Amino acid sequence: MAKEIYPNCQTVSDILTWSHICELMQAEDDLERSFYEKECIAQKWDVRTLKR
Repeated sequence: MAKEIYPNCQTVSDILTWSHICELMQAEDDLERSFYEKECIAQKWDVRTLKR
């Protein structure tokens, strides 16, 4: 499933941790996932913040 959502997983994993990616994969909506992914990167969210 990770390969389907994040085909360039190597690139994303250089920026986000595997824990971030696992949390983001739970979002069913691509737009929602993209929003939170960008916020994690821009605001330097830890996984605990992302979960909230």
